Amino acid sequence: MLVTFDFDSTLTTPVKESLPWGSETFWEADTSVPNEKVLDILQAFVDEGHRVEVVTTRDRTNSEEVFEFINEHSLPVRDIHFTGRNDKRETLLELESDLHFDDSLRDLRLLEDTDVKTKIVPHPHDEKTRPDEVEKFDRAF
Repeated sequence: MLVTFDFDSTLTTPVKESLPWGSETFWEADTSVPNEKVLDILQAFVDEGHRVEVVTTRDRTNSEEVFEFINEHSLPVRDIHFTGRNDKRETLLELESDLHFDDSLRDLRLLEDTDVKTKIVPHPHDEKTRPDEVEKFDRAF
């Protein structure tokens, strides 16, 4: 079975940031903060003999953090796919992913009419602002 994982805010944990000149806050994917629950899930699939790969909307020019994170955490992923800011649907279908973990409601919605099973890794912003939409998807934990 091929199990795929998104990178930003799925393998990593989003953190709340604020701009120094304003009071507004926003969520930022922080590659220094791993999402330990998701890393445990990833490792469990590998331990069961499944193939694990990463699919991210980042482009290759922004790949260094991804490789560093995977190496730093010794993640046993077989490949990393960069969609270059395009949605992940076509890549996941080409790979014939059986199960995909993601925080993006948009990317998960685009997979609803496919054979790819999905698990949501709820983003804190979506849980607060769109809880009904989050609940439509099976949770990773």
